[in-house]
Amino acid sequence: MSSNNPNFFLDDFPSFPNILDYTEDNISLDSYSEIIYPRPDLSDIVFIANLKTKETIKKETENKPIFKTESLNNKRGRGRKPTKAIKIKVHTALALDNILSKVQTDFLNFTVSLTNDAAINILHSKKKNLFKKFARDKKLKISSKYFNKLKNYSIKDLLKNMGISKKYKKFDRNINQRNLEKLTEDEWFDNFFEIKFLDLFSIYYNEEQPLKEIFIDGKTIILSEKTKSFYYLLQKYEKSREDIIRVTKMFYFGEKISMLSE
Repeated sequence: MSSNNPNFFLDDFPSFPNILDYTEDNISLDSYSEIIYPRPDLSDIVFIANLKTKETIKKETENKPIFKTESLNNKRGRGRKPTKAIKIKVHTALALDNILSKVQTDFLNFTVSLTNDAAINILHSKKKNLFKKFARDKKLKISSKYFNKLKNYSIKDLLKNMGISKKYKKFDRNINQRNLEKLTEDEWFDNFFEIKFLDLFSIYYNEEQPLKEIFIDGKTIILSEKTKSFYYLLQKYEKSREDIIRVTKMFYFGEKISMLSE
């Protein structure tokens, strides 16, 4: 991965581990005041909110019953509420979904914009939007199964399977696929479209630094104003910056991070 450099080189790709599975074995109840279990489609992962020191917890829980925890499924299904205990904040899981959705949507928009920039720079195409943005429902979808599917995709797979936004009413619904087929006749583009999802995400992430141009396979792609990297997402949601970074590192880079700030 490049270091504080607006120019990203494809050869800098790291090797990506699989997403880590988080289980209750990762949690020490005497170190954390609250735990939250995610929605069923993310049930293989346990997330922790509000990290506190043992001293703080001891003061807060002095002369009180040992606090209870319950799964999100139980809370929804049975309506049980912990009594005389620290409440579990369900909104934490929803906030997590919201972060993942924002990052995924922004990255997929970046993918389409980058592909259009490549057409302009390499083929000198006069059409600025040769490829159309992906269908909104597919960009917003969040689940472990879906993400594991996406992370094995290439740019070619995305263009073939993600559909286009409903806002493009005048265009053929298969326009991305048709333009893909045309461009793959060019050797450079044929290689470009084989770039993997996580490798491209590394370009997009760029160590949280601004990204102005990318060097791939001997060609330089100058990014347009529409092609915004991860750095600009952090600027847009400055108040959630640290949470966005933590969640991104955990899901996209497999880093073992278990605490979300409030």
